[in-house]
Amino acid sequence: HKALGQILSYIGQLRWASNLNQLAKAANQGLIILTPEIEAIILEACADIRMIKNMLMQALGLRDK
Repeated sequence: HKALGQILSYIGQLRWASNLNQLAKAANQGLIILTPEIEAIILEACADIRMIKNMLMQALGLRDK
């Protein structure tokens, strides 16, 4: 459980959410072209991150806030 908690903490410290938000902001400002392929990759990355978080929280017996 300690290792799982450390992994969950590490993931929380990563800048994934901030980086994805910056990508969305740049796309909205027209600074990058958000093609359907790029959008699909970003959505897949979000789903992967969400799945990893949920699996870790379930392994620790925690509930999402």
